[in-house]
Order: sequence, then C-alpha cells, then structure tokens
Amino acid sequence: FSKWEGAVRKLLVAEECARDREAKLSKDVHVMRVERDAARSEKDWNSWQEPQARHSVKSLCKKLQARVVQLEDTVSSKELSCQRLRAQLEETVLREERRAARDQEIYGLIQKQVGEGRRAVAAMAAGKKLGAVDVVRIYEAKREADEAQIRSLENQLQHKKAEVEDMSNSLACKEKGGGGW
Repeated sequence: FSKWEGAVRKLLVAEECARDREAKLSKDVHVMRVERDAARSEKDWNSWQEPQARHSVKSLCKKLQARVVQLEDTVSSKELSCQRLRAQLEETVLREERRAARDQEIYGLIQKQVGEGRRAVAAMAAGKKLGAVDVVRIYEAKREADEAQIRSLENQLQHKKAEVEDMSNSLACKEKGGGGW
C-alpha cells in the first residue's frame, strides 16, 4: 500500500500545484483585464490627436488580448491535465480495490480449506485470523495431497496403458492366428 499511497500523494501534489498555477493565471488574467479596462476608460478615444498615441494604445490592447487568450488556453490545458490525473487516480484506486477484494476472497477460500493442522483449527475455533505460518502449512498440506493424487493418477494411467496394450496385442494375435472370433 505504501507504493500506492506514494502514487496517490504525488497525484494530489500535482493537482494542488496545478490548482495554484491556475489560480495565479486566473489572477494574472483578471489584472490584465482591469489594466486594459482602465486604459480604455482613462483616455477618451476621440480626444487623441496623434496617430502614434492611438497606435500604441491599440497595440497595447491587442497584446493584452493575446495574453488573455494565451492564459485562457493555459488554464484549459491545466484543467484537462487535472482531469487526466483524476481519471488515473480513479483507475488506480479501482485496481487496488479489485486486488484487495481478490486477496480477501483467496484468504476466505484458504480459511474454508483449513481441515489440516490442529493449530489452524484451534485458531479458527477461537475466532482468530490465520497467521502466515498457518496459511503456508495449509498450502503445503494441500500441495502434498495434490501431488500424491497426481502420482496415484499417473500410476493408474500406466496400468490402463499396459492393459490396453495387452488387449491390443491379444486382438492382433487372435486376428493373425485364429482368423476371427
């Protein structure tokens, strides 16, 4: 869980940084809009006599508008980045929840198969969870039982193969020697 918690913390820190940047950019946009509006209201456009002055104010206005557009684009890209981080976080949480549920299910199955070992039975009767040693003991007992069953089935298979081979040989002999049944 510490690896998962570290990833979650990184995502939360990244989201917090994105929010801070977004707030700063939003503040900058607001300041620039106020400056632009102040520049517009301070000067009466009709009172300007010099074309250069008009040009510089218009140029400043265009620059400010371009900066506003740029900052709005930056904010929207940061919002998309935050949404992606949230989606990744949700996906990670779902994966971890599924893994934890699967682990619980496996643990429950192991507890149901506890028939071997007095200590495990005593622990279950006392209402305690099985320890790692008990789980390993149960697993090993089950593995040994499965291996014994496999060996038994392999022996039976060998006997059946021998019987089939004997029957096949006797049929072949009957067909060669007797000419039929």
